Amino acid sequence: MQTQMQGTQECFPTTIAMLLDVDKNQILDDVCAEFGVSNWLQAWNGQKSREVVDFIIRAYNLPSEFGVAAFINGVRRPRKPAVRIPVPKTGKGMMVIAVKFGDGRRGGHAVAFENGLVYDPELKAPMTEAEFNRVRYGWRRKSVAYIVPPSRGRKVKQ
Repeated sequence: MQTQMQGTQECFPTTIAMLLDVDKNQILDDVCAEFGVSNWLQAWNGQKSREVVDFIIRAYNLPSEFGVAAFINGVRRPRKPAVRIPVPKTGKGMMVIAVKFGDGRRGGHAVAFENGLVYDPELKAPMTEAEFNRVRYGWRRKSVAYIVPPSRGRKVKQ
């Protein structure tokens, strides 16, 4: 997987682009064409963000879990401080992280993962779980959606 950098509020399409090994601009252009807008933010910031996610899922033949993962509602104040964000050691997919911004707003941030490494579209290089938790200290994992399911550790009979 190759890291791609996101623009403003582009973590979801950039994460999908990394997972599918396509240029994020292809996804952004497809969204603009579908919704008749000239830039990504016109579609995403309107009342159409759910429709945008549904379109990307259909257009790129993603598992439906990606729509659910992108819209886990109720980013709440955790009862206990987050200690670490667990990163799946096998498989490939997207994690949505609960975020508290400096101005107090709450939201989510999508990142890709593959076999224990995290590809955050705001950062230039993949990270291990420990590195990711240093950078994103205090954030919480809200959801996970897999493109490649995790290994179950089963041995294949020969």
